[in-house]
Amino acid sequence: MSFILGTAKTYSWDLELFQKLGLSPFASDNQDGLFVGEYKLPHYDKANVKIFVTCMPAQFWRFEIETDEDKKFEVSTGSGSLSDYWSCIMKVAEGMLVINAL
Repeated sequence: MSFILGTAKTYSWDLELFQKLGLSPFASDNQDGLFVGEYKLPHYDKANVKIFVTCMPAQFWRFEIETDEDKKFEVSTGSGSLSDYWSCIMKVAEGMLVINAL
C-alpha cells in the first residue's frame, strides 16, 4: 500500500513575500527538495540567497547564502513558512548575523 500526500504548494500567507522577492509560487507532488529561486540583495555586490523547500506536507526550508564578505552559509529550518524565517535569513545575508559552531 502506498501513501500519496497530494500536491503541496506555496502557503497563501507567503504569496505576498514571494511576489516581493520576485519568486514564482510552487506546487510539488513529491517530497524531493525543490529549488524555489534565488534572491539577489539590492545594494550589495555579491550577496544572494538560493531558496529550496521540501514538502512532507509541512514545509522545510533550506538556504544557500553568500555575503559580500565572501562568506557562504547553508541554513536549514524546521517546519514553517518562508515568512517565518525570512528576516533571519536576510540578517545572515547582510552579514549582520553570523553563527559559528563551537
